[in-house]
Amino acid sequence: MQFFRQSSHNLAPDRFLIAAAVSTVAVAIGIAIAPVNALWIGFALLSVVIIGWHLLKYPILAIPIVLLIGPLGAYEARAGWPIIGRLPIASGQIAFGALMLFWLITWLVRKERSLPQAKSFTWLLGFAAVMLITVLSAESVADGAKEVIKWIQLGMMMLICLDLVAQTTKRWESPQNGVWLLVTFVAVAGLAQAAIGINQFLAADGPESFQILGRFYRAFGTFEQPNPYGGYMAWTTVFMIGVCLPQIWAYGSRFLGLTQAENKNDEPMPILWLLVLLGITVILGGALIASWSRGAWLAAVIGCGAMAFFLPKNRWVGVGLIFSGILALFFVFQLGLIPASISDRLASSTEIEFADLRDQEVSPANFAVLERQAFWQAAFGMFESDIWTGVGFGNYDAAYPDHFVGRWEKSLGHAHNYYINLLAETGIIGLLAYLIFWSAIFWQILRKLPELSLSQRGLALGLIGLWAALAAHHLVDNLYVNHNWFILGLFLAIQEMLLGSNVMIPRGKLNCAKKSVKLSS
Repeated sequence: MQFFRQSSHNLAPDRFLIAAAVSTVAVAIGIAIAPVNALWIGFALLSVVIIGWHLLKYPILAIPIVLLIGPLGAYEARAGWPIIGRLPIASGQIAFGALMLFWLITWLVRKERSLPQAKSFTWLLGFAAVMLITVLSAESVADGAKEVIKWIQLGMMMLICLDLVAQTTKRWESPQNGVWLLVTFVAVAGLAQAAIGINQFLAADGPESFQILGRFYRAFGTFEQPNPYGGYMAWTTVFMIGVCLPQIWAYGSRFLGLTQAENKNDEPMPILWLLVLLGITVILGGALIASWSRGAWLAAVIGCGAMAFFLPKNRWVGVGLIFSGILALFFVFQLGLIPASISDRLASSTEIEFADLRDQEVSPANFAVLERQAFWQAAFGMFESDIWTGVGFGNYDAAYPDHFVGRWEKSLGHAHNYYINLLAETGIIGLLAYLIFWSAIFWQILRKLPELSLSQRGLALGLIGLWAALAAHHLVDNLYVNHNWFILGLFLAIQEMLLGSNVMIPRGKLNCAKKSVKLSS
């Protein structure tokens, strides 16, 4: 018991880095040996033992493991694992279960226990409750329950991240910098997927249907499909751009002699760190382009537009930046400065003609567009069957056979527009609950933005861009797949830290009765 109590204490930064390095090496050894050596099971078990020991002492290290393993779900569902094949439960769920277990053990042995007080969690519980109501009368209660569990796991991921960061950094010289642990985890997870995707793009590795430009293949990472992969890369890219933007703005203003920092909290970060962040952002952006996903590209542009608008404290300057950006894009397109392959790809996204698909002639040229419209029409049919609570959360697939149109008898799981999909499954009540939830999340960070220091402002802008990109991309897809909700939970944890949530530090200690986690640059 004393071991666990010591484990729940905060890490010195050097011990934390050593533990992280040992765990990373253990994982790398297991992965490197697994495909080629008959003794890989022994090494894998050894890796598990080493990692497990470190996680009991430092459970925060389980967070990046969950982020790395979670997106493997689609890959393992298709190909399975060497020797052992497909697991009865997704490895991402196993990793998240382990995270909860290690966190719970350290939480139970603390002398003083409390739960994080996160505003976002209250809104999320309200949304989940509405979704649960729609499931009760659904055709497939099991499918609905799975979807509700996703959102509960998203909320738990947020709370666990908040608690573990607070407990890990209490005795650091600058505990407020704990938020950068979560930013690091985002970068590591994004770079892992970027490396896989860029390799697929350059090495011509993928199905023939993913071939583009005659010699490359669309990147899909471990998502098995380019569009959700592109959405994931858009999130991480836009967020990292947001982190960098105020720093670049500050350096540019200083260089031009326009402004000087009013206090030390408004000083930009060292240029070396900024270059590192910019390098990471470029790699993530490269993977986003390699996905060849129009929805992800447009979502990223909209996310960047939102950040540009809120970057200056003067909103009229923000309007000017948006207008200038639109003008610049127009001239870039007109002058042919964008490669024809990319401009043609973007232009094709506007080729939508609404028609009654029962009498529409289908050809290879219009198949994809008509297929998406067929899914939308089926969704509207579901909505008409019950306009208030729909066919039940998560029941698009179950209800599809009764509502399909034309030749599209087989559902692909969702309507390729999350808002229409949610309207079909949960009716007007469910869609309103969803819009209220995300509007509250967006409004909270907007209200906090003027109060934040330079580095905090970068994190907030990244979140604003991320939420805007998420909202835009859901016009053409559903991104709550392949355990994406885990990284969304981490992003919400970052937002809660910016909002100053009370994060499990006992009252009376560190003078944190009201706001236990505050960030500074």
